[in-house]
Amino acid sequence: MGILATWSDKGGTGKTTLSTSLASCLGSQPLQLYDFDPQGDASRWAGRNGLRCEQLGPGAARGFLREFANQESPVVADLPPGAAGLPIAALAELCVIPTRPGDADLVALGRALKLLKEAKAAGNPDMQIAVVLSQARVGTVRTETVEDALKRMSELDGFTYLGRLSHRVQIETASASGQDLLHCGDGAVAHEFRGILERISNLLNYGNTEGGLKPVP
Repeated sequence: MGILATWSDKGGTGKTTLSTSLASCLGSQPLQLYDFDPQGDASRWAGRNGLRCEQLGPGAARGFLREFANQESPVVADLPPGAAGLPIAALAELCVIPTRPGDADLVALGRALKLLKEAKAAGNPDMQIAVVLSQARVGTVRTETVEDALKRMSELDGFTYLGRLSHRVQIETASASGQDLLHCGDGAVAHEFRGILERISNLLNYGNTEGGLKPVP
């Protein structure tokens, strides 16, 4: 199944929150998490959570790709934004791009999709690309408009729209305390993230593996 990467062409989109919770919750056992972002946010979160996480520098990308590109169970890579993270994103089995609903974020999403589609055409034809709408304000016209646009774009641009993670204080609290989004104490957050997990599981044919997804308490 290889590499499940979270990447974006700009910072501040919520990729670390997404990658840490995916590593914690996708499957019956936690997945190995690799933190390539120099800020080390995923590593600090994993230290509070007890999740396996290894922090790697940019120079480790080639060895990482050689080791994990074709292994049976996925590993999760939290990548730095922009060009620094692109080499691993371009060779992932699944690259998930979180985007906020702001104008600058959507422009960056367009750049990221273009770069990944070029990488797919150039040498990784089996790569799947997916998008999550993150930090979206609940019940606003902006959120609904952007989400509708992403659903339409997904049919034309060859990516999968996984759903939204709404802007909620509990997500910030979970990140600070080392909780994942399924078990952060907010039922609305857990419901949204559960849907994203199930869609990713289906994309990776991972839903029928031993134990399936972790139950929500």
